Amino acid sequence: MITIFQHGEQEPPGVILDILKEGGHEAEVVPLYRTGEVDPAILPDRLVILGGVMSVNDEKEYPFLSQEKALIRRCIADNRPVLGLCLGAQMIASAMGCRVYPGIEEKGWNRVSSLVPLPGKPVPEDFFVFQWHRDTFDLPGSARLMVKGERVPHQMFSLGSALGVQFHMEVTGEIIARWGKTLDEPQREKILSDTRIYLDRSISLCRETVNRFASMENGRWQ
Repeated sequence: MITIFQHGEQEPPGVILDILKEGGHEAEVVPLYRTGEVDPAILPDRLVILGGVMSVNDEKEYPFLSQEKALIRRCIADNRPVLGLCLGAQMIASAMGCRVYPGIEEKGWNRVSSLVPLPGKPVPEDFFVFQWHRDTFDLPGSARLMVKGERVPHQMFSLGSALGVQFHMEVTGEIIARWGKTLDEPQREKILSDTRIYLDRSISLCRETVNRFASMENGRWQ
């Protein structure tokens, strides 16, 4: 069973559920924004951590964050695959003792560079990803940086059985349009225009990454 932690109603799994279903994998979405806690009995075979509007440092306002970090550490120690997206990547870094702090806000499609081959991308290359974040993070000492951004360097890293992805590879066109309603019209139209160009490639990367995550046998991304 693949467990998916959802932190907000407006931050759903997007295409991830469809990809898992296509591969014949069972998944359960846990709405932490409703439950307000991580069930102490949960020890997932594989864990997906989605985005959210809160900071990983908001443990006082969201007590389940500390419970979630403890579970992340346990999963990594047990070599259970973990995939963190945006807030999820920051949660992995924070769980491993690294600083998460305000950085350059990124909203929309931005160019990044892979430093190593990625699932479905046999050679390093530049490509565009969808960003929607304020915070950034320091890398754990034993982590491997896999994708670097032009303005925010830490965009994807691996650490044992965990993969942290700062950008939103799970988004659909509908999700992007909904998030973009908070922006002024020129910025919103630019994002929607870019979405028509880059979304299919983003979903392709998500499919390759999620399929790798769902079928990992040795429990390590590296």
